[in-house]
Amino acid sequence: MYPVPNPVPPLSPCRRGILQMVGMAAALGLPGLARAQARSEVEALADRLLEAVGGRSVWARAANMVVDTQQFSVDEPRRVRTVTALDFRAPRMRTETTAPGLHAVRVIDGQRHWWYTRAGAVQPLPESVLEHDRRAYATNPYRTLQRLATRDPALSLHAGRNGRLEAHEAGQRLAWFALDGQGEPHAWGAQADETGTLCGPWELERRGIHLPLWTSSVDGRSRSLLKSLDVNIELGNGFFEQPTRR
Repeated sequence: MYPVPNPVPPLSPCRRGILQMVGMAAALGLPGLARAQARSEVEALADRLLEAVGGRSVWARAANMVVDTQQFSVDEPRRVRTVTALDFRAPRMRTETTAPGLHAVRVIDGQRHWWYTRAGAVQPLPESVLEHDRRAYATNPYRTLQRLATRDPALSLHAGRNGRLEAHEAGQRLAWFALDGQGEPHAWGAQADETGTLCGPWELERRGIHLPLWTSSVDGRSRSLLKSLDVNIELGNGFFEQPTRR
């Protein structure tokens, strides 16, 4: 049984003091100072988060990532191995899933997309699957961390409920991270999801980047154990090309 972290850690005295200063500034009619203090608070949270998972410079240098996970579910198939390749420099993602009697591959590559189905056919992704995978790429927490590290101007930082750090894009919440006292995420979520996903110690390391050893839905019905990580490998175009036959 995986340990379940406290989803709402108490505010540190420093963070509590900054928030009190923001409130006092707003009460005294100093909205400019309040906004500046708020920006300072969320930027400090982002710095602590990135430092806890390897450092801003390390994540900023990440061009891609391949994550190998063993997934467990109360539903069938109960054990699934998934290898996901994320390209941070282009909207490309490849997901390969295997289990007894199952082998499926899904690829999105810009406007192109295809999948190798359970029946062994190579086809364009169904619209519902395409929408899911494009959202999964856009809101992937590791991609969001990489964008935070590069100070992507399309993202803005905000303080969320219970001390969460939120990243917004185009006026909408893209992702949130709940941090422990050391700045390490113990949960994350995307867009309108308030429940999120729990994650364990960020101790799987490759090239200085740290990922969590495990993730779990809050109810425990879906869990994953991270087996391996690779960073900045050669992801040639052929890796995403649709095969002519299998």
